[in-house]
Amino acid sequence: MLNNRYNKVALDNIQETKNIYLEDLYGSKYYWLNFEHIENDLIINKGLNKKLSIKFNKEYDSSSDANKLVFKNVILDDKENIEFVIDI
Repeated sequence: MLNNRYNKVALDNIQETKNIYLEDLYGSKYYWLNFEHIENDLIINKGLNKKLSIKFNKEYDSSSDANKLVFKNVILDDKENIEFVIDI
């Protein structure tokens, strides 16, 4: 992910497991495994590009019909709870 803003972007504060998930065509959600990350993993400093590797719960596999990656608690310019959705 590329952060071309003037400030850092935090994709989550890793306090909740239900803030980052994959969603399929039927509305099923596959939540991320936040215990495998530290908060700094989800911070993208200004002007930098960062490759993220996020693991999801075992109910999800690559044959699932996930079509969205959702970040529900993006922290941007000191504002929290900004939702960011990536179509996949």
